[in-house]
Parts: sequence; structure tokens; C-alpha cells
Amino acid sequence: MKRRLLLTVLTFSSLADSALAQPVTKIVLLGGASTNRSNYDPYVSAAVSRGAFSSDNLLFLLPDTNPVTANHARDFVAFQRQFSEFTTDGSDSVILFGYSAGGKFAAKLAQDNNNVKGLFLVDPVDGQPPFVNDPERFPTVLVEGSPIFNIPTVVVESGLGTRPGFLNVPCVSPNAGPQTFARFVERSSLEFLTLAGASHVDFLAPPIEFIVRSLCARGESDARTNLEKTLEKWSEFLENF
Repeated sequence: MKRRLLLTVLTFSSLADSALAQPVTKIVLLGGASTNRSNYDPYVSAAVSRGAFSSDNLLFLLPDTNPVTANHARDFVAFQRQFSEFTTDGSDSVILFGYSAGGKFAAKLAQDNNNVKGLFLVDPVDGQPPFVNDPERFPTVLVEGSPIFNIPTVVVESGLGTRPGFLNVPCVSPNAGPQTFARFVERSSLEFLTLAGASHVDFLAPPIEFIVRSLCARGESDARTNLEKTLEKWSEFLENF
């Protein structure tokens, strides 16, 4: 009887260990320059409220935006290290969310990691920041010969992102924005959504840093509605995982 009970305990213990070791789907949110974690709270809440994702399965990454020390090449290395630590030796499936320059980092992680199974890119921007000419510190990710993504991908575009703002430069480069990202995704895997009249900052929850609001052109449509439409698409996207 004791032997049977011991075998039963060991069996249940093995099953529990096996269940705990099963790969899970995780989310990595990559934010844009001069934004903060609270700007993305609605996206986190939308994921967690579904029940399939928990805060433990979510990693939030922001690039260095100090004008003196910012270095995307260095951020690539740091983000890859954190990604690897977060995804249990590459066994977990991962969804990447990238906003603005965060889309650039999401694309880089997707290029370098086979366990990335989905991309949700909100007004993504590649290349260098405005007023910067330093390709070593700010390398372009999507160049001729880059791999084509064949995973489910949503690209959301602001209708006015490429319009110059206060300093007469756009927050979204016409040559390195959502349209460029879309060209590196297989057509059958891509869903492209343009929000007419939307500003580059309409996808963020307030409060939004003054520098971001100042640099980006103002929208001509309701910012709250644009955010709600993007959240709705985000929730639909998560249903696939």
C-alpha cells in the first residue's frame, strides 16, 4: 500500500513538473523614444484581461533616449540578452509589440530569434532619429537582403506620422516607416491598417512627454478613438495565440 501511494505521489509530481516545463506564449513590448511604461498600460491591460497572458509573461523594454548616450547598436545587444533570459532558452513562443523606434528593435529580435511567432508594429520607425547622422550608433535594420517575415504581422500606420512637426521634421520618416516594414512581410502574413488623420502620438496613453508632443505633428482625428481602434486590433491579434 505504501509503495502504491509513493508511486502515485511520484506520478503526480512528475506530471506537475512536466506541466510547469511546458512552453508558453510570452509578450515583449518594445517602446519608442521618450516614452514611458505607463504610455503602454492599455496594451498590457488588454493582454492580461484575456486570461491567456499574465504580467509574469510580459517583458517591457525601452531604448536609451539620452541625446549623449543613446546607442541603438548597444541596445540591440542588451535587448537580445534580456530576451534570451526571458524566454527560457528559446523554448517559449513570443509575440513582439513595437511602437515607433520599438518597431525597429522588434524587427531585429524577429530576425535573430526563431521563437518569435507574431509581430504587432504600431507606427514603426527604422533608421536614425531626426538630426542624427551616425549609422554606427543607429544602424538600419531593414535593408536590401534582409529576411522576409512569414509570421502573423500587423502594421498600424498613422495617417499624419510623416507630416513635419514643430521643428519641421516628421516623427515618422517616409523612407523608414510603416510602409517600409510592410515590404519585409510576406503578403499572406500581413495585415496593414492606416488610421486617417492620426498623429504618431495618438497610440499612447497619457501623460505623453512634452518633447514627443512637440516634435510630432498634431492629429486631425480623435486621439482616443485612434487608440481604441488600435487596442481593438491588438486584442484581435492576440486571439491567434
